[in-house]
Amino acid sequence: MSRKPLGQEVSEEDVLNAAKKIFCEYGFDNTNLNDIARELNTTRTPIYYYFENKQNLYEAVVKKHLTGKLETYTELFASDMPFFDKVRKDLDLSSHLRLAEKELFTGINSKPQLAAARDFQTDIMHRIHKMKTQYIQKAIDDCGYTEQCAFALDCAMSEMYDRESKTYYLNGKQVTTDEVIAYVKALTEKHNFVFIEDMLDEDDWDGFEKAHKEITRTFIIADDFTVSNPERIRKAYDRNSIDGFILKPNQVGTISEALESHRFANEHGLFSITSGRSGGVVGDVVMDLAVGLQIPFIKNGCPRSGERIDKLNFLMRVKDSYPGCHMAKIDDIVKF
Repeated sequence: MSRKPLGQEVSEEDVLNAAKKIFCEYGFDNTNLNDIARELNTTRTPIYYYFENKQNLYEAVVKKHLTGKLETYTELFASDMPFFDKVRKDLDLSSHLRLAEKELFTGINSKPQLAAARDFQTDIMHRIHKMKTQYIQKAIDDCGYTEQCAFALDCAMSEMYDRESKTYYLNGKQVTTDEVIAYVKALTEKHNFVFIEDMLDEDDWDGFEKAHKEITRTFIIADDFTVSNPERIRKAYDRNSIDGFILKPNQVGTISEALESHRFANEHGLFSITSGRSGGVVGDVVMDLAVGLQIPFIKNGCPRSGERIDKLNFLMRVKDSYPGCHMAKIDDIVKF
């Protein structure tokens, strides 16, 4: 394939589109400007005409992509589309974008040179999530279910923790444990949360202990913090750091160890919440455990994929097959 003649212009839009394709495929680290030039079927000269270096080009790609993403969601939630159609559209959009973005944001949180792109991403995603939360809350309120529906949040804050500075990346800046606790506490006072999961780093023992004392309107639940491990669960209980933990048999290793963790929870007033894994499988044992151990609530995520729908269908089949089996009422359990 011959390259474009020197007189044939390559526009800035051409460069951005080609760069986005390559960054999505290989990520920032594994992309060089020669890759993008090949995609454009030209030399690197047009790239340098518009952008000083790879970092500047990456920032421009991220800003263009996220600006379009924000515009799409703003248009969706402002439309007259019926509620359930909006939900389906949102799920379709989320799945499509996740597949399309591939490696685009890989490493963005850990590289100082990408701070500008990271801060822009944080701001845009915060605005999109705020729109989604407000829309869901409005739907709940309009249906008269304000006191019957609530949120649960998996923060996965170990992913946001910088061990060197002992700070967390939150809303575009590095913050302390105390600031994270204050932020989460404010969220729980504004919205009804059944539980908040992994709100701090997996080794922030002092932070979890403080959070459990200060946040009183929701349950503090551990996942990475305890990893279904009986010893870590016992230590968290002794320090009065949690209300419960996510129970994942394949995380701790065996069904026997998972049952040991559950027994400890039952004996000491903790919740053990069965959960599937991201990208799990159909026919997972976690729903069998939920029914057999009479666990009051589960963690499953939205029904956007086959393995998640399978778990919900399993629970409904059990309810239909066994008259004495029913969904748990948690009105008297929740803290809000």
